[in-house]
Amino acid sequence: MPNINIKLLSNSLWRAWFLLFLLTPCIGFADYKAADEAAKTGNWELVVKECISDANSGEKNCQSHIGWAYKMGLGVPKNVSLSVEYLKKCASQGQRYCEEMLGVSYRRGVGVEVNYQEALRLFTSASQKGNPWANNSLGEMYRLGQGVAVDFFEAAKNYRIAANKGNGLAQANLALLYRRGQGVEKNGETAFYLASQSSQQNFGAGWNQLGLLYRDGFGVRQNSQKAIESFKNAVAPTVKFPTLIAYSNLGAMYLYGIGLPSDGGEAVKWLELGVKHSQLESTVLLSEVIARGANSVPADPVRAFTLAKQAYDWGSADAANNLGWFYRDGIGTPRNLPLAIQFFSEARDRGVVNAYVNLGKLYLEGKGVGKDTSKANEYFLVSKSQIDRLGVENRTFIEDYFAKNSGDIKTSISAPSAITVNIPQTEEVKASQKYDASQQALIERLEKLQKQIENLQSSANNGSEGPTFQGQVHMAVRKALIIVTGKQIGRAHV
Repeated sequence: MPNINIKLLSNSLWRAWFLLFLLTPCIGFADYKAADEAAKTGNWELVVKECISDANSGEKNCQSHIGWAYKMGLGVPKNVSLSVEYLKKCASQGQRYCEEMLGVSYRRGVGVEVNYQEALRLFTSASQKGNPWANNSLGEMYRLGQGVAVDFFEAAKNYRIAANKGNGLAQANLALLYRRGQGVEKNGETAFYLASQSSQQNFGAGWNQLGLLYRDGFGVRQNSQKAIESFKNAVAPTVKFPTLIAYSNLGAMYLYGIGLPSDGGEAVKWLELGVKHSQLESTVLLSEVIARGANSVPADPVRAFTLAKQAYDWGSADAANNLGWFYRDGIGTPRNLPLAIQFFSEARDRGVVNAYVNLGKLYLEGKGVGKDTSKANEYFLVSKSQIDRLGVENRTFIEDYFAKNSGDIKTSISAPSAITVNIPQTEEVKASQKYDASQQALIERLEKLQKQIENLQSSANNGSEGPTFQGQVHMAVRKALIIVTGKQIGRAHV
């Protein structure tokens, strides 16, 4: 038997193993870098080819690429469950882009159950590592109150961090806050600057914000043609993250003739595209338009009801109000006053101003409920406090009603001279004065009225990113609808 130096053999084997250990990750990283370059050029087939093996071996950067590829269906068939598997693996290794992408999955319930707290944890971790997308997502959660209380200041802070790093989506979101005056002082010029920065990077949200600013003439001279161009860019095939509400904004501009001839056919074309993409506001608006027909658009009440039901199932409060309208008038469905009251009441509780008018009319006429002029007037007062959010028919009704009945309204619901609608210390008032039962009931109704007004004001501040016209443009919309159609558009897209 040959004489073998065991110590020498052991050292040789150890050196061979160590050399293999060093070389293995180098090969993986080389593949990741090639995949990274391929991703920049949009060659996702090559990304998957370069990265799939290393991702399965635990390389976190390749896991990030493969997770995104499965999530978006890039180079591989779309598979959100597989996407989550890969993202969980690299997020557990602290990869900041995986943390943010996995957070989005938890926030939206894509491939996993919605979990706002886990999304917040992941976004916070990624933002602390310098990921601007995570700051933008944190801003969204604070703006919308997802897993946290609504906090526009915190939303603005996070958007600004990301926007200062050149994140185009955060620039658009910060422009939205400056346009609305939420968490920051309202400033059209700043909103226009930020929206322009975002649109220059070809982000759909930036183009949409730019369109709203041009449409309303806020921070820039009003220009309907540029507004339309911007909205079309927001949903162009080449745009980054198309902003689908632009379909609704386009439909509304053509329907109402904002700074251009009204064109019902063109309006319906864009709204139909929005419906095709399951865009909520487009579905609601198209339902309203075809319920009775308007502006050269033929009526299709059965489809209008179907669309309203679909939008309601997606969570639209405005669709709840429209279903009340359809059941009240028998549009596309048999007339059913109890169901109408049920849907109007739900829409009222969710902050839809038109629902207050619709319920008030039922109390005024005693349809489906006992006739109660005082109750009707309470609802009308709430809607009057938010009159610019009413549909044209309801807005005209409220203006005419208060012009003819202002004295009667004060008489029917006004409190004794010592009481106003806003009663800051109700318990002290109760203790210091002896009211009879009817007066006490009146106080409670007035308190409820004040709370409803406050809730509506809050709802207006937290509403979805839909059409909101201002000033002279707003009045032009109203006149155009009254003159051209003479018919009701169920809710205010203004």
